[in-house]
Amino acid sequence: MFLSDNLCYLDLHRSGSTLLVQLLNKYIPNGKIIGIHIRADHNIYKSKRFFLGSIRNPWEWYVSIWSFGCAQRGGLYKRLVSQKVHFNNLGFKTNPLLASYVFFQQFWRPLSLWQSLYSDPKSIENFRAWLKLVLGGSRIHDIAEGFNFSSINKFAGLLTYRYLVFYSSDIKSLYNNSITSYEKLKEFDQQHNILNYTIRNESLEENFFKVLLDLNIKISDKEKNNIKNLKRGKWGVWRDTKLSDFYDDECMNLIQEKEKLIIDKYDYKKPHN
Repeated sequence: MFLSDNLCYLDLHRSGSTLLVQLLNKYIPNGKIIGIHIRADHNIYKSKRFFLGSIRNPWEWYVSIWSFGCAQRGGLYKRLVSQKVHFNNLGFKTNPLLASYVFFQQFWRPLSLWQSLYSDPKSIENFRAWLKLVLGGSRIHDIAEGFNFSSINKFAGLLTYRYLVFYSSDIKSLYNNSITSYEKLKEFDQQHNILNYTIRNESLEENFFKVLLDLNIKISDKEKNNIKNLKRGKWGVWRDTKLSDFYDDECMNLIQEKEKLIIDKYDYKKPHN
């Protein structure tokens, strides 16, 4: 998260957030970096700051987060493949009856399966199998981070969940079984979303310039060109494969279904050959 007196940027994973934090830290006066990929506290959400977020095409986001794991990086990867027993995100507050089961099932987490699915960034078959596990629900307690305790996991995906956790002023409804359909999910987002502007990963530089303009911060054409020429990875360690090649019809439609909120809200399209 990047925070100044007038602005709060909430750094959603794999959405260009690392570069955006660096740029904001350079061009926004009197700001500071607070943690990595964390939700702001209640007082910040209630403040009159300009709230900035970032988003990415869901089909690209899942390839990115998987390939990031293939490089043995990222919190999701570390949780899925590690033998470490976790004591956080177990749901003792949100669902104490289920929490004990979630805790003990860590001892039977199929580490070898997850490790194999992250073993080869060139393996499209591995990606598809990984995606079906992440979005299919059969290993949802392995993912943890609260997604497994939210009623939305039955019809929405991990990207939508993280989007709502980061960009909603109040998230209690995510865990009390009150959101039981896409229509209610959309109502929740409309009621609690705090973003004043969302930077799209695919047009990050131009969107960033617009934010500076809205904040009356001027930068030179030379600085703009320098920012445009910064090299950014497309989606991870394996970049020679077309995005559409990662997907068969089943996986393509799975994301279409699970990330409907993001797709509809930001008018994202399926990748084409």
